[in-house]
Formats: sequence, structure tokens, C-alpha cells
Amino acid sequence: MSGPIVGPDGLARCPWGLAAADYVAYHDDEWGRPLRGDDRIFERLTLEAFQSGLSWLTILRKREAFRRAFAGFSIAAVAGFGADDVERLMADAGIVRNRAKIEAAVTNARAAAGLPDGLSVLAWSFQPTGARPAPVTLDDVPSTSPESVALAKELKRHGFAFVGPTTAYALMQAVGMVNDHLVGCHARGYGIELFGESSGSRPIELVPPDPEWPRRFARVRDLIAGALGDTAVRVDHVGSTSVPDLPAKPILDVQVSVPDVEDEAAYLPTLGGLGWALRAREPGHRFLREPDRHGLDVAAGQAVHVHVCESGSPWERDHLLFAAYLRAHADRRDAYAALKDDLAVRYRTSRLAYTERKSRFVRHTLEQAERWAARTGWRP
Repeated sequence: MSGPIVGPDGLARCPWGLAAADYVAYHDDEWGRPLRGDDRIFERLTLEAFQSGLSWLTILRKREAFRRAFAGFSIAAVAGFGADDVERLMADAGIVRNRAKIEAAVTNARAAAGLPDGLSVLAWSFQPTGARPAPVTLDDVPSTSPESVALAKELKRHGFAFVGPTTAYALMQAVGMVNDHLVGCHARGYGIELFGESSGSRPIELVPPDPEWPRRFARVRDLIAGALGDTAVRVDHVGSTSVPDLPAKPILDVQVSVPDVEDEAAYLPTLGGLGWALRAREPGHRFLREPDRHGLDVAAGQAVHVHVCESGSPWERDHLLFAAYLRAHADRRDAYAALKDDLAVRYRTSRLAYTERKSRFVRHTLEQAERWAARTGWRP
């Protein structure tokens, strides 16, 4: 049996995280951290399949070569690979040259391209629910689970190949669907932690734009800024309610930027005193919801969500840039509104599917917005 080991830097890690220098960053910054997105899930699934029968260290050291060979693991690109591409890959010494696994990767890309809700939604729909005992030693970490068996079966039903329960469970570990960092490992707290009840089961409801939203935000901004003082570097209105003429869920999203998001003692007690309770903790972000406070009648659908992030972080910039770009581009705003209306009907009871399908639009829009920001000199 083996529990966490303290490394030269004084941090305790799962034993495998110190087995080789290449493992340290992967263990600390990637493994077990929530990851979504169809192409990113496809990459992890493909690499886990290639790892079968080999050490993960072999795959990790060849990962960049794999990315080059497989077009950055773009599902659309790999789905278009033909016989010539298979032969090209078989001649590529930078990757694992196993014909069955290469052909399976192409088969899986085609299967993923045909999924109605995308690979990410399908995979995450098998995330275990309820409490799981935290592993204390490596002997406590399973190689499969009922959920991984079910996920592998569902993937095969959709035409995927070379994906068994063990590979499916390794995927679940890698993308943070389960947290198998050992108790005492410094990285165990970096996955998403949920507190209290989830709102994910409530049907999705969009309401027309409300001219009161900016005024409600101003009241909440003044309240939070006054209570946090210098700890709040800035308080911003983000999300759909921050964009004029955009329908939205009846929720105000307020982004609070702080010097150090990990220093929770600097802001959580104060926000808690104002009525906001921590609901989720994930890398670089804390999510808080409130009960009925500040003249905002939650029962009538006027809820306020607070997102705490680090000042100057990508999280802060992306949310501010996305809203700014929509405000400046009515055509993109209207396209987003039409998409939201359609998704709210199609996925009324599935917030995961609704969010995932929106995220594709958001990512594409952010790419456009970055070019716009560079051209216009926009700054947060």
C-alpha cells in the first residue's frame, strides 16, 4: 500500500505523480481537473486507448507528436482521415504505431461527429452521483466502476471502438469526472467540489431583456464592493443579463475579481455574511449562490450568482471580452439569442446539454473577439 509522498518542493502527491519528472506537471495541473469540450474529450479518449498495454508515461512523452499527427484531435479533421492518413500515421515514429489503435481513432472520430449532443455531453452524463469514499492509498483506486462500464457500453452502441470499461474509467479520472487523487495529496482539492443542493434539475427558462437588470446589478455591485473594500479589485456585470437586448435566464451574474482566489479567507466570510453561500469550487473560480436577500425576490426568479476569480486571469478576461464583443456586434448578439432560444426548447430539462451546446458558440465567438480586441485595443 502506498499513500501520498512528499516531494522535494514540500508538496505531497500521489506516488505516481513523482515517479518521473514528466508526471509532476501533469499530475498537478491536468489529471483530475474538470475538462469539457468535444475535441478535448476526444483527445483524452484517444490517448487513453493508445495507452492500453503501455505506460502512460510513454503516451505523455509522445503527446505533442500525437497532436501534430492527429490534427490537434479535431473531431471533424480526424473523421475525414482516409487510408493514406492511416499509412502516414503508421510511418510516424513520433507516435505509437499500432494499426488497430490508429484505425480505432478514425472510427471514433466519425462516431463522435455523429453524436447529436456531442461527445462531451455524452461522456459527462455518466459522471457518478452521490458521495464516493476518497482513496487513501493506491489500493483504494479502482480500475473500473459501474459508470465506466455503462459509458463504455454506450460508446460502443454509437460505433466507438477500442473503448472498454478500463479505458472509460481512465478517461473519467483524467477529465475530472471522478477525483482519485489520494487523501493528503495537495492536488485533491483542485477538482470541482459541490456544496449544497444543485440547481441543475430545474427546467431552463429564458425571459426577455429587462431594463431593470443594470440597475439591480449596480445595487449588488455597490453592496459587494463596499463590504470587500480593497479585496474586490473590480466587480463586473457578466453573463447574458449584461448584454442589452439579449434574452437570459432570470439570473444576474456578478464577477468579483480578487488578488488571490485561493485566499478564500479574504472574501468568503464577507460574502457569506451578505447571504451568498459557496456552491462550487474549481480551479481559478468560486461559485456562490444566495438565498432571498437585497430586495431581489428569488422566488420571482431574480436570483444573483457571484463568480469570484483572480484579477488578470483568463477567466476574468474571457467573461468580460465575450460580453463586450456581443455589445459591440449586434449580429453576433442576435445569433447567440437565436441559439439560446433554440437550445432552451430542445434541452429544457438538461442544463448540461444546454451549456455544452452554447459553449461551442462561445469558444468560436471568443476567437473572433480576440482578433477584435487586438485590432481595436480593447482592454478589460
